Amino acid sequence: MLKRTDIVDGPNSVFKDYGLIYTCLCGWIDLAQARPITIRNLWSKLVGEAGIRSLKHPGFKVQYSQPPSRHTKGATKNYYVRSGLSSAERESVTLAIYMEVAYGFQTVQSEFPYGWTADSGFSAENLVSNIIGFYRAVRPGRDYISMCRPVSKEDALEVWDTQNKVGKKRSRFFGTYIYPSIACGIGSGPMSAPLPNFLTGITPANKGPYFHRWNDREEGIS
Repeated sequence: MLKRTDIVDGPNSVFKDYGLIYTCLCGWIDLAQARPITIRNLWSKLVGEAGIRSLKHPGFKVQYSQPPSRHTKGATKNYYVRSGLSSAERESVTLAIYMEVAYGFQTVQSEFPYGWTADSGFSAENLVSNIIGFYRAVRPGRDYISMCRPVSKEDALEVWDTQNKVGKKRSRFFGTYIYPSIACGIGSGPMSAPLPNFLTGITPANKGPYFHRWNDREEGIS
């Protein structure tokens, strides 16, 4: 649950792994959630095809988790992923797995009893921060946070103080909320908005021949 005191200066914090910043194109970003650590682990599993092999299909088991916090339990799911996917196919499957587990994690945070003690479930910064972390892991080499156009701490505080704390706005889609901001030249809102183009280059795969939920019986594992 992020607080006003978590707000840091955007332009000077793009490479930090903690703090809350406001950006003109991506809205609020939680720098801790935008870290690519867990998604790098998932991506390496798909690239290296590291996992229990299915006995019935040409693929392997992948487990992905979003860890628990002090206020919530985590979310873990297991998937079958087909061997021999192209790089583009692996990107699509990785994004689909990441989005499903991240959405499940936010759902847990928003439900009883966790949602009664904190307002972090589907808070406006959550899913967009997750997507930024994904791209930082799978397609590194670009400064995605700077591309979101972060504003100063003073300007971020102005958004917080005039629009209420970030947890008061819920976002159940992988987009963002843009708020009125003098620094960004935006006078109306808040309004939901799609992700900027540099965060939409990969389309999540649909469950089917490339991947699906893992079932021991279906995969011949007893």
